[in-house]
Amino acid sequence: MNRNDSNISKRDKIIELAKRELARRDFWEFCLYMDRDFFETRKTILKSIAQDMQRLVKPIPPQRELDVLNISLPPRTGKSYLTTLLCGWLLGHNPRKSIMRNSVTQTLYNKFSKDLLHIMIGESHGNRYSNIFQVEFNSQSVTGWELSNSKQGITYFGGGVGGTIIGFGADLLSILDDSVKNEQEALNESKLDSKWGWYTSTMDSREEQGVKKLFIGTRWAKKDIIGMLENYGIFDGDDAKSIVIPSLINGKSYCEAIHTTESLLKKKKITSDIIWESEWMQKPISAKGLVFPMAELKRFSLDNIEDRTADLMLADLADEGTDYLSAGVVKKVDDEFYVLDVVFDNQKEEVTQPLVAKAIDDWKVATCYLESNFGGKGYKSQLEQLTRTRPSIELFKTTKNKHTKIIMESGFIREHFHFRSDYEEGSDYDKFMNNLTSYNKQGKVNHDDGADMMAMISEQVRKNENTKLTFGNKSDYGF
Repeated sequence: MNRNDSNISKRDKIIELAKRELARRDFWEFCLYMDRDFFETRKTILKSIAQDMQRLVKPIPPQRELDVLNISLPPRTGKSYLTTLLCGWLLGHNPRKSIMRNSVTQTLYNKFSKDLLHIMIGESHGNRYSNIFQVEFNSQSVTGWELSNSKQGITYFGGGVGGTIIGFGADLLSILDDSVKNEQEALNESKLDSKWGWYTSTMDSREEQGVKKLFIGTRWAKKDIIGMLENYGIFDGDDAKSIVIPSLINGKSYCEAIHTTESLLKKKKITSDIIWESEWMQKPISAKGLVFPMAELKRFSLDNIEDRTADLMLADLADEGTDYLSAGVVKKVDDEFYVLDVVFDNQKEEVTQPLVAKAIDDWKVATCYLESNFGGKGYKSQLEQLTRTRPSIELFKTTKNKHTKIIMESGFIREHFHFRSDYEEGSDYDKFMNNLTSYNKQGKVNHDDGADMMAMISEQVRKNENTKLTFGNKSDYGF
C-alpha cells in the first residue's frame, strides 16, 4: 500500500467514525446512516418529521420537547419505516426502557416487531446498527422481546387494535400506527366506537407515567381514534404537535420523488371519494353531499352508438315492499361503459320478468347477471323461457355492505360510465337517473336501488377477466 492509499484509508475511517457519532446524536442522521438511498430522496418530507419525532425525547435547541405527536401522511411515504428506525434509535439510547407499538392488526404488529429485530441484530442492514449502539437480547420473540438490562421485564411489545395486551407497561414511547383497516371500517360507526373503547380501556392503561405518545394514521373518519383525541384537545398546546400532509397541495404533488403529480391525478380520477379524501388527502369524510351529482356524470346520446348490441345486463332483484327491480343494459366501447337502457320498476315479478326479457332481446344482450340473494333461481328460470336470444344467464350473490360498496365503486363509475342524455321524462331511465343522482354520502335515502345496481355492474366489469381496462399498472391504483 502506498502512502496515498494509506492517507485515503485513514480519511475514510475518520469520515465513517464521524457519521456514526452524528447518527448516535441525531435521529435524522441515523436514518441516513441506516438507509441513505431511501431517505435522501424523501428528505423534503421526512427530515422535518424525523426532527419532530426526536423532539419526543431529545429536542434540537431551540425547539421544545414534545409529549404528543400525531402524523398523517399519504400512503407509501415511509412513515412506518421511519417509526421502526425511531424505535431502534430510542432503545439504543434507553435500553432499560420499553416501547409499546400497536397497529391495525396483529399481523402488521408482528411485521413491525420482526423488522425492528432484524435492524438491531443486523440481519436486514448489515452490522450498521451495531456500529452505533451495543445492545444484547434476553429474548427475541416477535410478540414481545426483551433487552438484557430492561427494567420492565419486556422492551418492545404491542398487538392489533382491539386485541389483548397483558402484563406489560410502556415507559419510553407509546405508538399507535394506524387504527382503521379500510373504508369499510371507516363507514361502520359501531366498529369505530369499539376501537375507541379499546384505546381508552386497553392501550391507555398500558402507558406508564411520563410516557411519550406517537400517533400515525390515515384520517379515515371523524370518529376514528385520532379524530376523538383531536376532539378532546390532545393535540393542542406547546407540548403537542399534529402533522397533516395531503398528497396534492395546490394541485401539485407533496413530493414528486414519492408520487408524481401525474400519477396522483390518475389515482384521483378512479378512486372513490372516501378513499381519496381520507387516505390520500387526510380529510375525514363528513358524509355530506351527493355521490353521483348529475353535473359530474358523463353523458351520451343513443344516436351516437352505431352498434346497438349490448355486452351485458345486470339485474338487482327487488326483495320486498316498494323496492325497485333495477336492471342496466351496458355496452363496452374501448375502455368506457355505456348504459344503453334500464328497467326500473317496483311492480311484481310477473310484470318485471317480461320487461327484462324484452330488454335482453331488444339489445341482444350476451350475458345477463342476476343478483340471487332473493329468489334468483326462479327469476332465472322464467327469463330463460321468455327470451328468444338465449343469453348466458349467471347468478351471483352480494355480501358487502351496500353503502360501503357504492362508495367504493363511485369513483370508477363517475370516471368510466356514460349515461344517456336523451331519455324521456317519466321513463324507467328517468326514474333510474333521479334515483342514482339523489344518493348521498350518508346513504340515508328512501331507495338506493339505482346506485346499488351501478355498484354491482362496476364490480362485475372490473373483475371480469374478459374486460381489458387500460390503466397502466393496476397496482398503482389499488386494485
